[in-house]
Amino acid sequence: MPSPSRPIALIAEDEAPLARSLREALARLWPELIVADVVGNGPAALLAVEQHAPDVLFLDIRMPGLSGLAVAERLLASDTPAPLVVFVTAYDAHALEAFDREAVDYLVKPVADERLAETVERLRRRLALAAGGPSAGALDELARALTLAGHLNRGGGGTPWLQFLRAGLGDTVRIVPVDEVTYLQAQDKYVSVYTRDGEEHLIRIALKDLAEQLDPSLFVQAHRSTIVNLRAVRSAERDFSGRVLLSLHGVSERIVVSRHHAHRFARM
Repeated sequence: MPSPSRPIALIAEDEAPLARSLREALARLWPELIVADVVGNGPAALLAVEQHAPDVLFLDIRMPGLSGLAVAERLLASDTPAPLVVFVTAYDAHALEAFDREAVDYLVKPVADERLAETVERLRRRLALAAGGPSAGALDELARALTLAGHLNRGGGGTPWLQFLRAGLGDTVRIVPVDEVTYLQAQDKYVSVYTRDGEEHLIRIALKDLAEQLDPSLFVQAHRSTIVNLRAVRSAERDFSGRVLLSLHGVSERIVVSRHHAHRFARM
């Protein structure tokens, strides 16, 4: 059980000046944090976790011996509780992979104190929850409860259409009402959900699986990778090549409708 007053951390970073800079910044921003060890490669990081049982691991992605992503995968597969992981890297191309490994945060070097302070606050909240606050799974339970309570009945069948989406980033879970969604777009293993207020949320589900849970009288396929909410469609028009283009409320770019799905918008 972690202690929120004196948590233990490890730093896995193969560049000594960067490791020292991070350690000094943590000493300023989180003075009660105990940095038990600093290591410079993936195998050493796994060994240090076994030796010190840290609450937090600041983990570089590109390290000798074993990448940070591989280290995180092994920790998650272990029978012992994994520390909270924060990836620190010079590359921002691995953000989705990082959160897929349940990272609390993802920092890009050089890390500014203001950005690190946000991470520290996030880690403090997570440690406080694990030490004695509400269950760490409370947000997930809330999401499930809202989803069940918010379902709409499918006409006569009794099987509910999805009315809420659960979007997560780090330790934050956002419950997005489906009627606020303007369109959804497939992004590899994820779906980007765009809402009327212009925000984008990532959910970890295939678009095909999500489509089966949405009311088909409202959510229509415009492209194999795009579903639009008909209530958000402001206009539909054809360009010189005959393509159908949709203008959505609150969305600056127009959505291109594939020829295979153009008939769905013929009467608009």
